[in-house]
Amino acid sequence: MSEQNPNSVLFSLDELRRIEEERVASEEDAAQRAAEAQEQARVDAEKLASDQVEAARVAEVQRVQGEKDAREHSDREERIRIAEAERRARVDAEVVLQKERIVAEAAADAQVKAHKLRNTILGITAAAVVALGGLGYFLYIKSEETATKEAELAAQKASIVKMQKDHAEEQRKFQAEQDALEKEKAKLTNSLATAKTDAQRALLRKQLAARYTREAALGVARRKASARAKRRAKHIRLRKGDDPLGGLKL
Repeated sequence: MSEQNPNSVLFSLDELRRIEEERVASEEDAAQRAAEAQEQARVDAEKLASDQVEAARVAEVQRVQGEKDAREHSDREERIRIAEAERRARVDAEVVLQKERIVAEAAADAQVKAHKLRNTILGITAAAVVALGGLGYFLYIKSEETATKEAELAAQKASIVKMQKDHAEEQRKFQAEQDALEKEKAKLTNSLATAKTDAQRALLRKQLAARYTREAALGVARRKASARAKRRAKHIRLRKGDDPLGGLKL
C-alpha cells in the first residue's frame, strides 16, 4: 500500500503537467490564429483601400475621356452643320443667279424679237399700205399682242425670281436661327453634365426644354413659310408647257 501512493502522486503530477501543457499550447495556438487573422484583416483593408483608389482613378479617367469624346463629337457635328449650311447657301445663291440670268436673257430676247417684228411689220405696212392696208394693220396688232405677251412673260419670270430670292433669304434666316439653337443646346447639355447642384441642373434642364420648344416652333414656322411660297407660286401662270414654279424647289 505504501508503494502505490508515490505512483499515484506521480501520475497526478504528470496528468496536471500534461493538462497545463495542452492549455499553454491551446493559448499559443489561439494567439497565433488571432495574430494571423489580424494580419489578414490588415492585408484585406490595404487591398480594399488600394482597390478603391484604383477604382476612383479609373472612374476619373473615364469621366475625363467621356467629356473629351462629347466635346469632340459636338465639335464634329458643329463643323458638319456649318459646312452643310455653307453648301446650301452656295447652292441657293447659284440657283438665284442662274434664274436671274435666264430671266434676263429671256426678257432681252423677247424685246429683240418684238422690236424686229415691229420693224418688219412697219416696213411691210409702209411698202404695201395701199394694197395691203388691212393686212398690215392686222399684222401690226398681232405684233403688239406678241410684244405684250412677251413682256407679261418676262414680268412673270421676274416675279418668280423675286419669290425665289425672298424664299431663299427666309430659309437662310430660319437656318441661322436653327444653327444658333443647336449651339445653345450643345452648350446647355455640356453644362448639365458638369452641374454640381440640383438647382443648377433644374435650371439647365428648364433652359434646354425652352430651346427644344423654340426649335419645334421654328420648324412649324419654316413649314408654313414653304407652304406660303408654294401658294404664291401657284398664282403665277406662264405659257403652256412652262413650269409655274420656275424650277423653284420648296
